[in-house]
Amino acid sequence: MTPLAAYVLLFVAVGVAFVLVNLLVGWVIRPSRPDPEKGTIYECGEPTIGSAWVQFDLRYYVVALLFVIFDVEVAFFFPWAEVFGRANAIVSQPAPQRVEEYNDLGRKVLDLASFGGLKGGGGEDRSARLLRARFEALRDLTEEQLKAYGDLESGENGDQLRRPLRSLPPDQYATFQKLTDQEVKAMGQAAGDLDALLLAQAAEQQQWARKFSGETTAFKLGKDAGTLEERVNQAAAQYARDLRKRPLPELAKVRGAEVAVLRFLEPGQLKAVAKKNPQVARSANALAERQAEDLRGRAARALKQLEGQLSREAAAALLPVSLEQLSLFRDLTPEQLQAIRTLPQETVRALGGDAREAVRGSAGALAWIALGEVLVFFGVLLVGFAYLWRRGDLAWVRTVNTGPGRAGR
Repeated sequence: MTPLAAYVLLFVAVGVAFVLVNLLVGWVIRPSRPDPEKGTIYECGEPTIGSAWVQFDLRYYVVALLFVIFDVEVAFFFPWAEVFGRANAIVSQPAPQRVEEYNDLGRKVLDLASFGGLKGGGGEDRSARLLRARFEALRDLTEEQLKAYGDLESGENGDQLRRPLRSLPPDQYATFQKLTDQEVKAMGQAAGDLDALLLAQAAEQQQWARKFSGETTAFKLGKDAGTLEERVNQAAAQYARDLRKRPLPELAKVRGAEVAVLRFLEPGQLKAVAKKNPQVARSANALAERQAEDLRGRAARALKQLEGQLSREAAAALLPVSLEQLSLFRDLTPEQLQAIRTLPQETVRALGGDAREAVRGSAGALAWIALGEVLVFFGVLLVGFAYLWRRGDLAWVRTVNTGPGRAGR
């Protein structure tokens, strides 16, 4: 049985029991004293006079219908008003600082949001589930977790820790929390060695560009493309960032074409360089192959060392991570490492950004939509009322009969 069906059955059972219990209690305890006067028909305290089959103005029904519309349909304003009030409360709430404020924001968002994001009718998609988990973490945030997150952000590398921690798959984050201090140190050492190699290779590419830029001045690299040295410097600055996003096993298999110093050139430009300046082309290819070989060797040695120092579970979960994520293990203070072991990943994701700003725009739009729907619905009722007034169906309401010889409109 679904929860909805259970709630409906519970509601019906409580309603039936309420009616039957009251009738039964009244039948048991109330006195029974029949009296002719008690059996007379009454209405508003006045005795009935004449027959009920009398003629009266049918336009009374118009007033009755308007009353029903304005009296009953106004009840439908409450859901919109509730949505408007909750959404406006989220928009106007200041950035949370204390645990109670985070809890309050989480409750408000979870009460209001549906986290639709339905994918194929099979339930919430991944982004909707992550968003829901984020505000559930805020709703259940504790003082200890907020303090631990403050320890995580402390230090010079606090800002660089948030993004990789949030992007780790859940199983890898859980494995990370179980690592020993020795395992963390080993992974940090491996990440430091590989980062140092990438930075050294990027600097070597820039030196190569300065050496051969004079020999390629005859080449046009494209409109507004700049000189060869400028282009190589730009590519070298991006070099380390691109490779740091690759897992260790891929770095152990990198090819020369992927790290080539002239990788930014188009195929036609590469052919032109090889034809007009074969020395430059040979030098670039030799540099790329040597750098790729060095990178493969360093990554393979790091993998072999880590496989020997990590547990089987940790190696299976963490060795496929990117070098950027592996760099998490560098320069971690004891307080930061303890904070990571304490904090659930959902809490890190929730506190890692401005939670209020994440929903403020959507809540503001929802508040305006709810207010607009209230105004439109009420406007439709007023339009119907104005139409009846213009037709004259309500003119008799303004008529006042003051007695014989006196009549007014």
